[in-house]
Amino acid sequence: MAWDDVRLPVESRHGVFTAAYVAGQMGAAADANANGLTSNAELFEYVTVQSAAYCASQKKCETLDPQLETKAQNLGASAIVPVQARADAKARYQPVTGSSTGQVSYQDANAIDAVGDIVGKADAGDVTLGIDRPTSMKAGDVFKLTVASKIAGSLILLDVNAEGAATQIFPNEFAQKITPLSANVPLTLPDEYYGFDFEASGEGESAFVALVVNDPVDLAAVAPKARGLKVELRARETLSEIVSRLQKTWTEDLDKRGIRWSVGMLRYHVE
Repeated sequence: MAWDDVRLPVESRHGVFTAAYVAGQMGAAADANANGLTSNAELFEYVTVQSAAYCASQKKCETLDPQLETKAQNLGASAIVPVQARADAKARYQPVTGSSTGQVSYQDANAIDAVGDIVGKADAGDVTLGIDRPTSMKAGDVFKLTVASKIAGSLILLDVNAEGAATQIFPNEFAQKITPLSANVPLTLPDEYYGFDFEASGEGESAFVALVVNDPVDLAAVAPKARGLKVELRARETLSEIVSRLQKTWTEDLDKRGIRWSVGMLRYHVE
């Protein structure tokens, strides 16, 4: 359903979707992680939020729920060329290889900064992460990680480093306490059933990225338990596959809508 913005005078009305789509490509309006790059996923999320806000302001407005159809690897790619990429070929952004869009796209060269571009959503505090020691650690330091969500849901937890490697922390085959997470009830990893500790390793900056999916979506294909804590993954590809699944239309209700999910992130440093 396409809606004209009835808040405007008749002679200046335009489509709600179109206006949001254009505004999201102007300046930093849609740049949720403020890294200077507006990605396709960020633009989609911006248009979705603006559309929902319009419907919420109207007494009669059926679902205005934009959809995004693209390959998973395009989620974190720029919707418009970043200003810094235009000015300096050695900037923080790098061209996306193998793009099928017919134009040059860019991505953040740092895989941690690129997380927000791929996810598209701003960290709104709905999912929180914490560790039981300072976020600056030394290799070999033992730590426990906690995750909590304001809304109950299934958890996918990744550890991403700046070089682009990732480990799936959860789900895994060692955990005895299985999600879905209860609302506002922290999950501690590892618990006493694991039989081992988490130890800081490597050097440099890394980040824990938690996705909590509120709808009962089967995520076994994109985050199988069997690879949890065992397999080194490519962060961009893995996260893109997961987010692409979460952007599918939810059809279990009477009205089609987007799947409900939230994101949280915690950066840490290993010396």
